[in-house]
Amino acid sequence: MTSHSDAPPADARPDGSALAPEELDEVSLELRQIARRLARLERMLSSDPACAKALVAVEHAATDIREATLRLPDGMPPVGASGALAVGPLVVEVRARRVTYAGRPVRLTRKEWDLLARLARTPHDCVTKTDLLRDVWGAQGRMRTRTVDSHASKLRRALACAGAEGWVENVWGTGYRLVSAAARDVEELRAA
Repeated sequence: MTSHSDAPPADARPDGSALAPEELDEVSLELRQIARRLARLERMLSSDPACAKALVAVEHAATDIREATLRLPDGMPPVGASGALAVGPLVVEVRARRVTYAGRPVRLTRKEWDLLARLARTPHDCVTKTDLLRDVWGAQGRMRTRTVDSHASKLRRALACAGAEGWVENVWGTGYRLVSAAARDVEELRAA
């Protein structure tokens, strides 16, 4: 195991170069997801005395992750503790877990909010279903499931009720992206 003093700072790549703000968001999200998985593993292992040695290793890993999370630079707050993500009139307030469209509140379930927040971090970019399963649900590896499609459909309906129709776009066979109606209109004009 690497000693804490040998670990690179959380805002640097292994080669020592600085991470971009978007990369810091990704690192922060990944650290938090790993921490949640480790907490679940700790609970499972603590219930079986035969797993005591493995539990010690998990606790060391959890400590390393918590310390890495604390080393994130002040200028780039971690996902879940940052301010608002705005895509046109659609505003995702991360700290408050609140969404508004044109100033009106949008009612979402926890997973719909998580899905929207993930898409809002990279608006107009396609996020694969595999990435969404990992980032929103903490799933590992490739799997066939309709979970993302189901939640995306519900998210679309909730946004449409608030007047934000068509913002969550399906990229057939790949994933989803958050795209404003204005950006979609510009794309259609370019294609014409």
